[in-house]
Amino acid sequence: MTMLSNSELIQDLIPKPHQFDKHKGQMGRICVIGGSLQYTGAAYYAAMSSLLAGADLVYMICCEGAVPILKTYSPELIVLPHYLDHNDSVQHIMPWMSRMHAVLIGPGLGTDSLVQSNVIAIIKNLKSNNLTIPLLLDADGLRILADNPTLLKDYQGPVYLTPNKREYSLLFPGENRETQKTDTAQIGRKVTMIVKGPEDIIINNHSMLVCKEENSWRRCGGQGDLLAGTLATMSHYVTLKSGSSPVTTPWELQAGLAACSVVRRSNRLAYQIKGRSMLATDMIHQMHTAFKQMFSDW
Repeated sequence: MTMLSNSELIQDLIPKPHQFDKHKGQMGRICVIGGSLQYTGAAYYAAMSSLLAGADLVYMICCEGAVPILKTYSPELIVLPHYLDHNDSVQHIMPWMSRMHAVLIGPGLGTDSLVQSNVIAIIKNLKSNNLTIPLLLDADGLRILADNPTLLKDYQGPVYLTPNKREYSLLFPGENRETQKTDTAQIGRKVTMIVKGPEDIIINNHSMLVCKEENSWRRCGGQGDLLAGTLATMSHYVTLKSGSSPVTTPWELQAGLAACSVVRRSNRLAYQIKGRSMLATDMIHQMHTAFKQMFSDW
């Protein structure tokens, strides 16, 4: 049997170039729930990488103090005036959820108790309203899940988790990441997990891929946020494939592999230019080149 490369495995996931009858929003309306006064960069990196991965619109829901900061980062970002650190925020946020194609929770969220309780309420409302939007948890979102391990147990839509080694140990105490036998069903019925490391491991329903795309040794802050944002858009591409059978690998695994591959290549490309001075911002500037190199129709 011929073994396909990472790039060959993920070619079918990416939608073909737009037809003229497509309208704004069909290629992705992504919601990023995160961003606090202390941590605005993480939410920005996640949002921008979603756009660079091809999403049409990115909406941001953050703490009140982060709003003016995020608005000045880029005019591309739609920062909603409903704040995670207000007591009445959930009732204002929920009407927006049915419009979204994917919801990413966690980048720069912080550990404020009111913020965390509002996030839990949002997830519970998604479940009670029987919404099946792809739900992605990263960073502080994973810590909420670790403290509430049954939170996603009966969520009907696809779930994507992106833990690093430390976050993995919080979710699965006593398990060894290197065994690569994690039972994601204990978290939810449709969970795909990307465990970040020297080689990223993508796990879905006992199936597994390993991303061996070369990157660099440079580990500046923000790279995980770029992965989460890219994956959010890829999760919508999986939804667009609904009803079509993948030729080789489950679509969810392809989404994880595609996001990991692009971010790792962006890292390598940026490092070739900036070396030790490389920042996550430099990686953003290389994401288009990485996509162009990896996908024939980009």
